[in-house]
Amino acid sequence: RAGLLEGKKVQIDEDEALKLLGEVSELDPKNSAPFLYAAIIEDRRGNHERSEELVSQAQNSEMFDSYITTISKTIFSQVKTPSDLLHAYGLWSTLAIPD
Repeated sequence: RAGLLEGKKVQIDEDEALKLLGEVSELDPKNSAPFLYAAIIEDRRGNHERSEELVSQAQNSEMFDSYITTISKTIFSQVKTPSDLLHAYGLWSTLAIPD
């Protein structure tokens, strides 16, 4: 919803994106990714002070994880046959990657 996905066009709704990023940061408070993505949105909206606050929160986190590795490992962990591998790559190739 933030318009920050590579190769995937989604109708942009920055308010919804900020809401979802807030939910992610509550569920994974040690992860800087939601803070940094929210900072990009706020900066783009001209809310520079809020953007700086979010960057500061990100600096106090312990890691950066966009969950792409977790999603990829989950998809490929189900592979048992060559056909499964083909389907896994088909699914994996459609993943939207944060820009």
